Amino acid sequence: MANEKNDKRLERMEQMLTDLIGVVGATNKMVAELNQTVKSIDGRLANLEQSMYRLERMEKRQNKTSERLDILEADVSILQEKLVD
Repeated sequence: MANEKNDKRLERMEQMLTDLIGVVGATNKMVAELNQTVKSIDGRLANLEQSMYRLERMEKRQNKTSERLDILEADVSILQEKLVD
């Protein structure tokens, strides 16, 4: 009788351990998937940062070009006025 009881307890414990191992395996798989997602996001973030840097450089060049155009337009206006006079 005591042996049967102990056997049942042992079987239950073995089943609990098997279930727990399954849960740990599933958790490890989820962690690995999340790590891959994080790596992917990190890569995309690095690309985004690089794109933002390039955009900032382009914006600075555009501003400089606009300033030069303003100066050229003013010079052209002055020359036109001199030609008219």
